[in-house]
Amino acid sequence: MSRPLRPALAALALIGGAAVAAPTPLIVSRADGVHRINVRGQVERTLTPWPVQWAVRLPDGSLAVHRARGGVYHVPLAGPPRPVARLPGLGTPEACTVSPPPAKPADPEAPNSAVGLDLQSPGDARASDDARWLCLSLFDRNENMADVNVDYAIDLKTGAVEAHMGLNLQCEALPQAATPPRARCAIMGPPWTPPGPPADRWPVRFDDDSSAITGADGTPALAFCAGQPADACDGAVSVAVSPSGRWRVLWLHTMEADYMHFAAFALDHKTGDLFPLREGPWPKALTPTERARVVRDHAAIETVDVVGGTATRATGHGERIAMGEYLITPGERVLLVGHLLP
Repeated sequence: MSRPLRPALAALALIGGAAVAAPTPLIVSRADGVHRINVRGQVERTLTPWPVQWAVRLPDGSLAVHRARGGVYHVPLAGPPRPVARLPGLGTPEACTVSPPPAKPADPEAPNSAVGLDLQSPGDARASDDARWLCLSLFDRNENMADVNVDYAIDLKTGAVEAHMGLNLQCEALPQAATPPRARCAIMGPPWTPPGPPADRWPVRFDDDSSAITGADGTPALAFCAGQPADACDGAVSVAVSPSGRWRVLWLHTMEADYMHFAAFALDHKTGDLFPLREGPWPKALTPTERARVVRDHAAIETVDVVGGTATRATGHGERIAMGEYLITPGERVLLVGHLLP
């Protein structure tokens, strides 16, 4: 599993008498570029004036981003983006090897042969301990449905690129890499990990095993698997908890295609209320009738639509939770801000 970043790589704060990594800035990627925003969704600083295909937060807080035309750029904490390298990709869809890397650094006007491949989950990006190497595993679709996968290791100092094709369903056999590019890097953990709240701090609980909201004595208040065999239960999935433990984001499976789709709800562990998450002011809690409808049909109540693997985490800015393109302020508002970087 992922591990937290070393404290030396982030500012420290005291929470509950213990030193923990302070929350990192909120960074969003959207059609008008990459920006640092505040908790109200307002832009504080534009980091790139152009859109990017993906962006990764590095251990020192700077970013590596991929521009569809121009390749990989390093975006420092202060100063303009710096071109680093272009990523080699497939010469043709039938190619069974990766095209040789370009000899020159990124050209802002040159097409990039890795366009069409993308990060599919936060675990697809890693950095070396000294933050010199960035390792990526890029896919044409989500990992379970992918036809093509290419792994990269990028030297952010020199622009050198190592690439290896890990999957191409057009090919009967692929060459093996003596040293996989990802071996240069460690797994990057979340930039901020909130301290875990005491299990008995709030009167309402959520039981993962039974997929049920219960009272402190274990009495079910809402059982998502009511009437279903235990081995066939398609219940609620807990994906994030606020730092105090009061608020929990639950997903309910609604549809399956190339990606699994979910409806999103917030559980208040203080009151037991369940709220449908949708853009705008904080909604009213579900009525008993609506709760019963959701158990029968997970798509019965309108919520934002999220796909499996969407990064969801407490940001460390009060009780706020980031979920894909949404910044959730429990009890106040759900803002659509752009893709929030883990």
